[in-house]
Amino acid sequence: MMYRDEYHPQIKKDLKKLSPNLREAIITEHIPAILSNPEKGELLAGDLGGIFSYHLKFVRQ
Repeated sequence: MMYRDEYHPQIKKDLKKLSPNLREAIITEHIPAILSNPEKGELLAGDLGGIFSYHLKFVRQ
């Protein structure tokens, strides 16, 4: 199944606030990973059942 990404208009402002290295990692690594396998994340429970949460870590260099 093919997935597409949609973003809230606020995302542009939010991404600008991040460091360039983190912004690049999100755009080039994490978003493609999520789109290729959206069920890779943690399955939430309760009211958010059926939604996956994807966490990332970034180490400043």
